[in-house]
Amino acid sequence: MPIRPWTKVGELEIVIEDHGRFFAFQRFVDNKGKDINFSLLGGVTKPSIVLPVTTDNKVIVVRQFRPGANNILMELPGGNPDEDNELPENVVARELMEETGYKAGRIIQLSPEKMFFDPSVIVCEVHGFVALDCELVKQPKPDEDEEIEVLTIPLKDWIRIAQNEIGDFKTAAITLKALPYLGIDINSLL
Repeated sequence: MPIRPWTKVGELEIVIEDHGRFFAFQRFVDNKGKDINFSLLGGVTKPSIVLPVTTDNKVIVVRQFRPGANNILMELPGGNPDEDNELPENVVARELMEETGYKAGRIIQLSPEKMFFDPSVIVCEVHGFVALDCELVKQPKPDEDEEIEVLTIPLKDWIRIAQNEIGDFKTAAITLKALPYLGIDINSLL
C-alpha cells in the first residue's frame, strides 16, 4: 500500500516564541486514524546558507560558538532575512559580506526544492547556494551577537573536512549538493 500524508488537524499551537524561533504543538491523524500531537521546533524565517569559493578555489568558512552544540563549529556562512520580502540570494550575498568580507562573483541556488534541518521535528526550510569567484573586498562586520573567525581552505581539503570532521549537517549537505557546480562529478567518487 502506498504511503499517504497524514491529516493535519487545526492550526500550529505556538507555546513560546523568542529570537525568531518557536516551540509549538501540531495535531495530526495518521492513516490508521490515530490522533497524534507532535512537538515541533521552528524558525519564523527561512535561512539561506552558501558554500562560497574564491577565485583561487578556496572555500570560505566561519568558526563560531553554537549554543545547541555547546562547542565552536566550522560552518558555511549564512543567515536569515532582515526583512520579510528579502530574497534568499540577497540574504546570501549580504550574510557573506557581513560575516566574511567577501563578495561573490556569481550566486547559484542549489536546490529549488525545500530542504529541512530535521523534518521530523523542525519546521524550517533552508535555501542552499554556491557562490563562485568570491573576492575579499572589506573587513567582516558580523552582527553584534556573533563572534566569527573566517578561514579559507583549499577545496580538496574542504571536501575531506566536510566528510570527516564537520558536525553541522547543513554545512555537509550543502557542500555535497554544490560539488557538481565546482566541476566535481559525484558519480566518479563512488
